[in-house]
Amino acid sequence: VIKGFIDNTLLRNEEWRLISLGIYLERAIQVCQILQTKLNDLEKIQSLNEAVVLESFHWTTILESTESYDMYMRCQKVIPNRHNVLHFLLFDTDFPKSVAFSLANVKRCIAGISFQEELNKTSLDFIAGKLSCRFGYQTIDEIEDTAAAFLKDTLDSIYELAYLLDAKYLKYS
Repeated sequence: VIKGFIDNTLLRNEEWRLISLGIYLERAIQVCQILQTKLNDLEKIQSLNEAVVLESFHWTTILESTESYDMYMRCQKVIPNRHNVLHFLLFDTDFPKSVAFSLANVKRCIAGISFQEELNKTSLDFIAGKLSCRFGYQTIDEIEDTAAAFLKDTLDSIYELAYLLDAKYLKYS
């Protein structure tokens, strides 16, 4: 309801971009954290004989907890599995709850509020672009076996970006 109110009533100015930026950062963080937790759970059940059934249940639960199950089934049309769910929630650029979609929008929002900052390796625009491109030029096949480490690195990068945003736009000294 609040997101609808924000999207339908505010001018598309710096304030709207800053609010949207927070929404997209939070969404990317939440999806990564949910995936991290479930990957940890799945690692614990690998030794059970019913691992295949439980694994399918866990991937379905991940999709449901991210409000993604219906869209996943519409797009993938297969029982949820590790490969397809990770691809959908991390790299699908058309799905609004995916990390790739969120980070692309983070980059757009930062570009709209950057106050003509010079583009260099420490600028917010550069850091956000680098993080967003990481998802544009990487495939699920490259990270699937090391998904937990990939998610940790991604979260660390998002937290670093959030810290820099906080220091630049929200803290006054």
